Amino acid sequence: MKVFQEEQLLNNLGLFEKYLSEKEKDTPRYESFDLCYHHFRTKFRDSDTKIIDPEKSCAILSAYLASWGMMRGSSFLFKNNYRILRKVIDFIAGLNESYWEIDVDTYPENYERILEIYREIKNRLVPEESQDKTLVTKIMLGVFGMVPAFDQNFTTFMREQKLSGFKFYRFNKDALESIYRFYMKSKDLIEDLHRNDGVRVIDFNGKCTDLRYSKAKVIDMIGFIGGGDILEKRKKEKQAEKEAAETLGRTTR
Repeated sequence: MKVFQEEQLLNNLGLFEKYLSEKEKDTPRYESFDLCYHHFRTKFRDSDTKIIDPEKSCAILSAYLASWGMMRGSSFLFKNNYRILRKVIDFIAGLNESYWEIDVDTYPENYERILEIYREIKNRLVPEESQDKTLVTKIMLGVFGMVPAFDQNFTTFMREQKLSGFKFYRFNKDALESIYRFYMKSKDLIEDLHRNDGVRVIDFNGKCTDLRYSKAKVIDMIGFIGGGDILEKRKKEKQAEKEAAETLGRTTR
């Protein structure tokens, strides 16, 4: 069991390092997270120093979402402009400082508050007929850094961890508990990665700041790359099976 756990930790470290390597190759897109996270953490977090510019905040959040595929033609956001985010920005601006302290290591005492934020963003933004899980969690990641984004890569990765029977098709307490279990299994590693210079946030001027990615963002990085690797492997296996079947079909004619 210990050997298996060590292999898992090494694998997670490898996924983290692969994310940083991918970021180096595609820096502008990956840094769209940094720019969004830095803006909201520095302008919205402290009650005494808040500087709320709704238009600027809508534009920054919109650019981040576009970089990460949330404004494709199939999305309702594709048919709107960034003004649609105004109600979300107003909601975020009204939150007190305690919400900005939430990270994966404090999940157990904050489950309901995390779910509250999810519901409020969803109700202010997402039409009833539209999917919400990936979009809302992408916003929560970019603004607060409190949860990973529930995109296809991350949810695929988490299902493979088999931490519970939960399948990550919904965002709820079970999902948060599974992420917390993942954190506890790799706590020392995630804490170390949280202190890695590679997770220092870049500001608009391209300067490395003292602000760091959250621990939930570190898990997002691991899951994003890990899930992508799993999906790519499945794709290759499916293609190999198809080619084998075609070859067998030709030889039996």
